[in-house]
Amino acid sequence: MTSLPSNRTIIIVARHAERQDYAMLKDKENWLETADRPWDPPLSDLGWKQGAALGLCVQQHINELNLTPMRQIYSSPFQRCRETAVAVNGAFSSAPEVKVEYGLAESLNEDWYRSWSLPTSNGVWGYTERDGGGEALEVNLKTLHRAALQPASSIIVPAKNRVEGIDYKHKSVTEIQKVYCWGSFETGRDQIKRLKSVVNAVARRGSTVMLVSHGGPVTHLFEGLTGDDWHTYGEADYASFSIYERTDEGTWISLVMNKNSQVP
Repeated sequence: MTSLPSNRTIIIVARHAERQDYAMLKDKENWLETADRPWDPPLSDLGWKQGAALGLCVQQHINELNLTPMRQIYSSPFQRCRETAVAVNGAFSSAPEVKVEYGLAESLNEDWYRSWSLPTSNGVWGYTERDGGGEALEVNLKTLHRAALQPASSIIVPAKNRVEGIDYKHKSVTEIQKVYCWGSFETGRDQIKRLKSVVNAVARRGSTVMLVSHGGPVTHLFEGLTGDDWHTYGEADYASFSIYERTDEGTWISLVMNKNSQVP
């Protein structure tokens, strides 16, 4: 017998929608070449549409599963996630402004740094520079983007251009506790640990909350919550979401996994 909505603890975990740098790569253009913050691309036009569709799809599942209305949406500090969360929030009539939680940030591993900090990086995960013969080039610290040598916790602070619909009075209750930079990368275990810290901080009995994060964090949080291998359901796509419920024993079960909002 399904519990009453007032007794259920629900979190909905979503990946952001399409990012502008990847959209431009389809036309062989490199967004990073003129970007002030190459690690922080916004959504593409399609991404905004995907975010809105994601909100409608989530609302449909809330109704079908007899869950309590959306209480709050929390977002990674990265612009693509904040914009996705704002687009999603438009589907809910009573949800307050989106709150930013630093614990939802992107994977701060070597692949992420390679995607934006090398001289010719183009946003592609794990980017490697190569010589004319196709051989991988060693990374030259002198030519790395200077931000790669700063603590990640300092560079992921949202840019000054504000996104309407974000609660800028909210102070994140989770943070990047370790110092990550080029050569001192985040491990998968530490990533899962910080994602779970967000879940523990915001999940409440009788409420439905949503977390908007990135592909790696969203995918591997499945392992952190259920204890099962992430390959069971694979990597989360753009604007896809999963729904988890906390049991009376304190464990988590998945109700919906990697549901796509069906926008191309």
